[in-house]
Amino acid sequence: VREGTNRLKELKMKILQAKRAAGSTTNNIFNAPVGNAFINSSVVQTTNNITITAQILDDIVRLSEGHSELQSAALEVHNAHIQGGNVVDRLQKWALLANTVAGLTEKIHQHFPQIAVLIENLKHVRVG
Repeated sequence: VREGTNRLKELKMKILQAKRAAGSTTNNIFNAPVGNAFINSSVVQTTNNITITAQILDDIVRLSEGHSELQSAALEVHNAHIQGGNVVDRLQKWALLANTVAGLTEKIHQHFPQIAVLIENLKHVRVG
């Protein structure tokens, strides 16, 4: 029991440190490929700017509460953001899962318009 309690305290401290680190980051803009566009018969790789703020990360975590798989995906987004990993891929995974939770899509559109716009932009992004 003592060992489990200590592990839980360590995890809580790590999460708190991660939140502080994310709070110090204001915005990250990712240029995500959305595919090839044909302009004057030539192929041009197009990109879409995806802006992620600390507030958006916090909202994603808050929206994920009560859904273990969604919470796990939100944690992946948060960790990728902090570590500079592939955030767009993680966001797409979270958005797909969020779409499967009854009533969550409507809640996002009504109360979290920035996340709704982000999800809409992610629909057009090709990763890899």
